[in-house]
Amino acid sequence: MKNLLTAIDAIIPFLIDRNWSVVYCPPTLGDFICSDNPVSLHWVEDKDRGIYSSPGYGLMGTKVSIPLSSRVMLLGRFEQVHPVSGIIPSRRTLAILNSYTGMFCDRFIFSCKNDFFLVYCKE
Repeated sequence: MKNLLTAIDAIIPFLIDRNWSVVYCPPTLGDFICSDNPVSLHWVEDKDRGIYSSPGYGLMGTKVSIPLSSRVMLLGRFEQVHPVSGIIPSRRTLAILNSYTGMFCDRFIFSCKNDFFLVYCKE
């Protein structure tokens, strides 16, 4: 338990320093999914970083995504984000965000629909 509390204490400052946005997905595009491990950490820019490179909570160029409901997601990054409408613009963007959630699940993915959009390969 002490190790868990130490880890949480180490990560909290990096979460506080991020610029957080709440984004909405219109019903016409689809739904956000959730999982048994819903918080995902991923790179903002998709590029080859080598086999031993993974995102970290304290690294620039990373984004944290947390689905709050089938329509709302919380996104956090260090870089200043240009003001946006807060609405997911396309099914592709929805699929990418859902893929991050699904990629980090342990056993279960949850959705209020029988089908949902994912992207697991590079185009």
